[in-house]
Amino acid sequence: MKSNSVAQVVKQYTFQTLSNQTWKVEGIIYDVNDANTPQNPNLIITANQSYIYLNKTTNTIAYTITAKNNLKGMYAMLPGICGESPFAIGLNESEIDPSLLLYFFKATYSCPAMGPNTPDERIVNMTGIISKEITIDQGMVSPLKQQDANLPPELVICKQGLQLIIKTEDNSPACVKPETAMKLVERGWGHLLH
Repeated sequence: MKSNSVAQVVKQYTFQTLSNQTWKVEGIIYDVNDANTPQNPNLIITANQSYIYLNKTTNTIAYTITAKNNLKGMYAMLPGICGESPFAIGLNESEIDPSLLLYFFKATYSCPAMGPNTPDERIVNMTGIISKEITIDQGMVSPLKQQDANLPPELVICKQGLQLIIKTEDNSPACVKPETAMKLVERGWGHLLH
């Protein structure tokens, strides 16, 4: 999404079991670093209705997203009940640190318990937003940056020709040549994953 622009995301919530409950409509975009951060005054998200009604099979909510005052940054968009997608405002691809994208691809989040009142959620339309398929070569990101993205040490990927070793002292990952890995294991510095 461009800075100083308005976009719209339309989501459908489909319920398999109807009830008399209502859910308050929440925002769909959050700060990547902390979903509990107070809303940025330069990022305004409004919905065309305040509640999702579980007495209707399908609810369609249109979220209007306004980015003001040259806002730039990476955010997380909740496209469905489980997971998040990267949402860039005012940035092009070359301005996005690949290690930040690891936050979205680590697949360590856990879905909420799926109950009878849990909806199927999906985005049915977007305007003012460019959607792109993202791939990342995790091996091109340093082990420390992978760890900074909260990736568990055992999921760190090393560049081709390097071996992952986990430091015994603090469980931190390191990528080293295979012959160096063997020496470090022999000295008790770390251990290899099988």
